[in-house]
This record gives sequence, C-alpha cells and structure tokens, in this order.
Amino acid sequence: PTGEPLLDAALTEIGRARAHDPGHWIRHLGRGAHHRVQDHLVDLGVLEREDGRILRFIPVHRTREADGRLHHELVDHLHDAVVLGHPPSSESAALAGLALAVGLDRHLFPRTDHRAVRQRMMEVAAECRAAAWITTSISAAVNALDAGLGVLPGSTTYL
Repeated sequence: PTGEPLLDAALTEIGRARAHDPGHWIRHLGRGAHHRVQDHLVDLGVLEREDGRILRFIPVHRTREADGRLHHELVDHLHDAVVLGHPPSSESAALAGLALAVGLDRHLFPRTDHRAVRQRMMEVAAECRAAAWITTSISAAVNALDAGLGVLPGSTTYL
C-alpha cells in the first residue's frame, strides 16, 4: 500500500486481476479517474473548485491551482534535469516521460533547440523504469486517441 487511496485501489484491482498489458490498465483505470483525482486534489488543497452559472442558467464547474507553487516546483525540477544536467528524481523522470508522451516538450522549453531537448528528455525518462512504462503506455494511448480523432501524427492537424 502507498497510503494514497486512489493508488491503493488501483493496485488492489491490478493484483486481483489476471495479467494485462499496460494499455489495458490505462484504459480500464482511466475511466472516471479524472474526476476522482480532481476531487482528491481539491481535498488536498492543491486545486480550488469554482462553481458558477453562465447566463444564470448553465451550471459551470471549474478547477484551478490554489497557488502556482507546485507547478513551478515541478517545472524547475524538470528544467534542472533536462537543461542543467542534474541527476533527475524519479518524479522528474516520470514527468519527462509524460511530457514527451503528450507533446508538452515544446511548451515547457519554448526557447531551446527542440531536437536536443527531446533527446535529453528521453534520456531523463529512461533513467527511471516507471517513467519508461509511463512514456510507452501513454504514447500508445495518445496515438490511439489521435488515430480515432483523425489527427496526423506529431501535429494538431486533422485529416
């Protein structure tokens, strides 16, 4: 057990089931996970929930960061590992893998050589086995979603 209710529930489910590939678990455990994770982050105080109405009739529910410290801390750790060459923590390696999988590298490092940044992010992600699993699984899920939506690989252009 990790002490995190969402992770412990996922680990219990994985432990009880027969063996599946990582893609299966992303699809299976991902259903409804967005709202559970969001609620958990609101409970922890990382996110704030704003409920309101548009035109007094249409309910709108938004969440945003309570403060930007966590975001800046994560980006700073990733910057240290990717740009400055510091040894990455497992969290930074996993974040590098996730950022690569969903194409955030250009947004996180907009003023640098994109090819060199991608290469270094791949090296950082490869330093952690968990990050390699995340990168492979999320890349496959994103590619499957893009294919379903008709998005050309590596772009936001629709077929």
